[in-house]
Amino acid sequence: MKLILETFTRKWRNYPLEVFVIIIGILGAFMLNNWNQNRINSFSENLALKEINTEFQLNKEELESATQNVSKGFISLFDGETLKGWKATDMSWWSVEKGAITAVITDEKPCTENQYLFSEYGQMADFELKLKHRLVSKHNVNGGFQFRSEHYDLADCKGYQVDNNTKTDWLVRLYDEFGRHTLSLRGERTIFSEKGVASKTTLPEAKEKAHFKLEQWHNYHLICKGNKIILYVNEKLVAEVIDNDPENFDPSGLLALQLHSGKPMLVQFKDIWYKEL
Repeated sequence: MKLILETFTRKWRNYPLEVFVIIIGILGAFMLNNWNQNRINSFSENLALKEINTEFQLNKEELESATQNVSKGFISLFDGETLKGWKATDMSWWSVEKGAITAVITDEKPCTENQYLFSEYGQMADFELKLKHRLVSKHNVNGGFQFRSEHYDLADCKGYQVDNNTKTDWLVRLYDEFGRHTLSLRGERTIFSEKGVASKTTLPEAKEKAHFKLEQWHNYHLICKGNKIILYVNEKLVAEVIDNDPENFDPSGLLALQLHSGKPMLVQFKDIWYKEL
């Protein structure tokens, strides 16, 4: 063994430069590995800090919004954690995910009939309603929420609706479910006469390209007072209806969130605020 070590030592004494290069190479690889690991750790830390900051900003915005709404006389219809105060014929479609009322259609769980989650607040006549909503799907799908509506045909719903449809130019409209259908598309003001005749004019500020995307969180502000219905999205007027038709006008009714039957989609609602006028 001693002879082998002496032979090995004598051999490498003849190659000092090569030994030096090998040592430098090993040290360099070790330092590079440490640098790369530190970079990965730093990136992970920065990513975590960015996510924390984003969540903090969202929570801050929601808290500020809640404070403003309460100060203006609004009450919350959704606690952000449970479905307390909400009822559906089939509750299996509805859950709370990350602070939002959620319903999902998948290939494994198809939906062949519209599903509605009703607020148990009761009848709403003249009011303001604010909520955040998103409708996510790669398909052409429909969704929205009912207001001044009523239970209809077992599990269905009838009445006024804020209606969304992906892959359309208008994206959102005021609608009459099981009634007159389209009342006002985005960018329209419609006046119904006492005989039910619709007269439409353009809302120039709402006729431009949509300033929101259905798959992203957007804010609805709905105002119903008497026969006048006004809808804002992200604080911009998008549609209006003045309903003088006594046969079809609904002066009051229920609030219900919709999961429309059809192809796979995700629908979510949160920050639901109500104020009686």
